[in-house]
Amino acid sequence: MGDVTREFYLKSTTKSKYPIPIGKIEKYGKQYHWKPKIEYEDKRTPEKIETLKYYLEYFNGGYESIYALYEKENVVKLRNVPKKIIFRFKTDEKFLYGTGFEFQEDDIFKAFETLSNNQKEELELVIKIDEFKQISKVLLRNSVNEYVLDVPIKKVGKTDLDIQITPLIETD
Repeated sequence: MGDVTREFYLKSTTKSKYPIPIGKIEKYGKQYHWKPKIEYEDKRTPEKIETLKYYLEYFNGGYESIYALYEKENVVKLRNVPKKIIFRFKTDEKFLYGTGFEFQEDDIFKAFETLSNNQKEELELVIKIDEFKQISKVLLRNSVNEYVLDVPIKKVGKTDLDIQITPLIETD
């Protein structure tokens, strides 16, 4: 998150990267009220996960970056169906974790269509992290049901968070 300015962030939140394929405009253009979410599922030693960043690519060619630095709360909003998610988070430990994955087109569209009874229903796209710090499950849920998505179990990358911050010192 180091080199990202607020101006860059605001300019890059929703731009189109690729054109929509012919015949898929209606399908790829459909939007739902949803948000991404990371949940830690180790019941023995519950840790607090602090999400730092989500990078979302949509099937319609658009993309969005959600930085905790600029958006203090991850909110449900009208978004297209995601094609790819890359995320970064930290826990109570002194490490930074992150990875990404792509969805299978038929599976993710079926999930959104199945769980969205109406266009205003709020959904959560939940990435479950287990005690081994790997993705154990990815699901889409509404207030009543959930749909487990076909995403393979994947190990999450880890780096040290040993960053020392030194105060600014004025020199003459």
